Amino acid sequence: MICNRSKVLNEKGKVDVTKLHALMFDQFQNGYYSTGEKVGQAWNAGKDLMKK
Repeated sequence: MICNRSKVLNEKGKVDVTKLHALMFDQFQNGYYSTGEKVGQAWNAGKDLMKK
């Protein structure tokens, strides 16, 4: 796979996953999946549930 690194880096030089468009294969579901959309904040997503 050939990749122009500058196209997937943010202004701080870190990988921006929204630009990466990684492709994953799930052998159990026989499907391919793409990444890019942030769906939650790490370490905070279940915080309210832990209080219950």
